[in-house]
Amino acid sequence: RRTRFILLTGHAEFQYAQEALQLQVVEYLLKPVRDEALVAAIGGVVSALREEWRQIGSHQRTMQYLKQHLPALRAEQLRGALERRATGEEWMERLALLELPFRAGDRVYPVIVRLEHYFANAGDRSLIEYAVLNMAEEIVGPSFDLWTCKDVHDYLVIVLKAKGDADLVREEDGVSRLLSQLQHHCANDLGKSVSIVYGTSVSFPDDLADAYEAAVRTMRRRIGDDQGLLLAARSAEPEPVSRPLTSLQAAP
Repeated sequence: RRTRFILLTGHAEFQYAQEALQLQVVEYLLKPVRDEALVAAIGGVVSALREEWRQIGSHQRTMQYLKQHLPALRAEQLRGALERRATGEEWMERLALLELPFRAGDRVYPVIVRLEHYFANAGDRSLIEYAVLNMAEEIVGPSFDLWTCKDVHDYLVIVLKAKGDADLVREEDGVSRLLSQLQHHCANDLGKSVSIVYGTSVSFPDDLADAYEAAVRTMRRRIGDDQGLLLAARSAEPEPVSRPLTSLQAAP
């Protein structure tokens, strides 16, 4: 209810005025009231109500925009974290606004999914990507919160956070098992082969970008041109170290 009260009274005692203020009366006018004073009081209330409704309308429009564009806004927030563009308290506050259940210090698992079939047009690919993420939500969603986007390498990125408290070893086993199911359903239900790399549990958001980059390296070096594989990023090979020769004639 957006109701405002103007009190016309013959009581000039301070006690009455104090009680009126406690009851949120916006104007306390003593009789006899001049017409100009009453008109000015009503005009002030009308202006205040208009401004309040303007703010409500602006808020409602903002929330409607957020609701309509929520998937895209969430994806952009995740890309910012993966590309190290997301820092500070303001960025973390946006997660709550976007209804994302991720908070600083949460343990998360980065996952990347590579589609391995040729697509004649972008529309076909987008449709399959949408189907894969829907499958992931159905298969993994009961046990983990998901946050998804598409990265600059055309990989689907899924960040997982366990729902409730669970043993870390059982969590990681669950991640592997559920992702294997996702891979199976992609092959059988969609007829599409996918390779998946998942990382170990890391602290959000500080360690997410490093874990994601390790998963990308694993996808490129360990899987390469092979298809339909599921690997953990921790099995990635270390960076090769190049050492200069002591002379051109020396053996490597």
